[in-house]
Order: sequence, then C-alpha cells, then structure tokens
Amino acid sequence: MNVYFISGPLKSKRIIVTKFFTALSLFTYFSFSVNAGSFILNDYNLITLGDFETTQHVDGSVFVGGDLIANQSIGFFGKDTDSPYSALAVAGKITGNTNTPINVNGNLEISAENTITTFDNNNKFRVNGHEIQNSSGISLNTDLVNLAVDYKAELEDASLAFKNLDTNSTVDYFENKNYKLNIDQSLGEDDYAIFSLDDMNNFFSNTSNQEIDILANNISDIAGIIINVSGITLNQASNNKATGNFSNFKDKIIWNFYEATTLSLGQSAFIGTLLAPLATVTAMGDIDGSVGVDSLITTREIHIVNNDITPPTSVVKVNEPTTLLLFVFAFIALARRFTVK
Repeated sequence: MNVYFISGPLKSKRIIVTKFFTALSLFTYFSFSVNAGSFILNDYNLITLGDFETTQHVDGSVFVGGDLIANQSIGFFGKDTDSPYSALAVAGKITGNTNTPINVNGNLEISAENTITTFDNNNKFRVNGHEIQNSSGISLNTDLVNLAVDYKAELEDASLAFKNLDTNSTVDYFENKNYKLNIDQSLGEDDYAIFSLDDMNNFFSNTSNQEIDILANNISDIAGIIINVSGITLNQASNNKATGNFSNFKDKIIWNFYEATTLSLGQSAFIGTLLAPLATVTAMGDIDGSVGVDSLITTREIHIVNNDITPPTSVVKVNEPTTLLLFVFAFIALARRFTVK
C-alpha cells in the first residue's frame, strides 16, 4: 500500500489517500466475499431443531438439535455427500429401544448428556445402550447446543426471507384436481421462480387422485424455484403427489412452509427441499431433498439431492462482520489523522 505526497506550498500539502482507500475498499469487498457462507441446508441433508424419530435411514449429514429417538435399527450415510460435517450430530440424547443398533457411516458427534461404553474387548462402542456400527469415530462436542441455537436462527431467517420475495409466477387449478405451476418465461439464469400457495389445503387435504407439476421451457435455466406455502396446520392426503418436472428438477425446488406448526405428509414421496422451521413434521413417504424443520417423525427414507439454492444474501452468514467493520473504521480514522492540511 503506497502513500503519496503532492509538492507545493505547505498550506496545500496533504496526504493523498486515494490508493489507500481503494485498497481498503477492495480488502473489505474481498473479505466479505470470501467469508460469506452458504445456506446450511446445502451442507446438511437434515436439520431438526428439536427431536428426530425415524425407523429408516438418512443420506448425507444430519444434525439433531434435540433427541434422536431410535426404536428400530436405523442408518446415517454421511459418506454419500461432500459435506464437511459429521455424518450425525446429536445435541440432545440418543434414546429409544436400546436393542436397536445405529449405523453411522462417518463420524458421530454427541453432547455430554450421553454416555459412551465399550464392549467386545473394548473394540465396539455403545451410546446410551445403542450399539454404534461402522462409525469412523465418536466424539463429545459441548458446542452442539449452541449450534442448535445458531441453526434455528438461520433456518427461520431464511424462511422469512424466502417468504418476503415477490411472487412472479402463477398457479392454475384444473377441474381434474391437478395443479400446474407456471414459471414466468422471462426469468433467466440468476432468477428464482417464486410461487405463493395461499390455499394449499385444497391440494394437501383433497382426497381425489390429485397431482402437481411445474410447467416451463426455461426451468433448466433459472436459479431455483421457491414455493411459499401458507397455513398453520397442513395435512396431505395419501394419494396426492408431485410429478413430472418435480422429479426432473428436484435440486432446484424449495418448499417453504413459513408459518406451519404442524405438517403431516402423505405416503407419496415428497420432492424438493423441505423448509419448515416452526413445524412438527410427520412423513409417511420418502423425502427426496434436504430437510430443515423443528422436529421430524418419519417411517421412510430421506434421500440426498444436492440442492444449491441459497436465500437472499441478507441472511447468508458472514464470519466476523463486526470485527471487519471495526477494522475498516480504524483505518479510516488513522488516515484522517495523518492528513496534513
């Protein structure tokens, strides 16, 4: 970084800090850019802020903010994702039927509420009586409770940010009980198609053989599809299902149940990322996508889809922003102090 002086009468001499501020601005921009984190559901395939009860397996990394309830043999296959996080982290306790093993393909992190014991000549491990199979390691992490608080704030902020995006695409409902989501054809590479389903109970609770699909020629070009769904209590009929482009473009879809507190999904597969940070969710079919909910009870599998959708940048986590701003202000003050008038 260079500082230049202009020759001339002393009265007009001053330190020229143009390059100083240019360099400082570039540093500030670069720092914010490299420190901005991705949406947490791009790294975890499942986050529950509270309890998680399952009888099946989950692909990808899993964070349980409450208790993990295992009454049957269950599996966590974190090795199937490039996530930097453990295959399974449990901020509460591992509970349920202690005769059921838990398969963890990767590292298992648990809070200090849990007890680790050994058996088979100390070659195998149990957590609260549950045999842990195939794990690459078990570690105590006293920060998991704090992480649960952070993840709660991030998921709730993201849900609100998605909800506040302006609707730009339309929904048609036909007499044969089918929904068609029509993406605005003018949307391009950096755009999200935003849908608002203000009366989703018609789709969820209708017992007719009902389907929902997405129509667009530009669906492969746009950045993503956000489906904002209103409703406090939603119960999906078992024969309602998403078809067609939902299956073809599942990595582009986020269902945002921004105000739901109870969400019951039917037996058909749920396709796309499920964001419902206030809801207790019950799922009787597979979930093909990431999940961020308050609590979850499921009798089927959760499959990884590798979605890359992020919320508006205002809620993307930035590391140490306060420290960086203090650094900027300090340099500005220093520059002004050494300016000679």
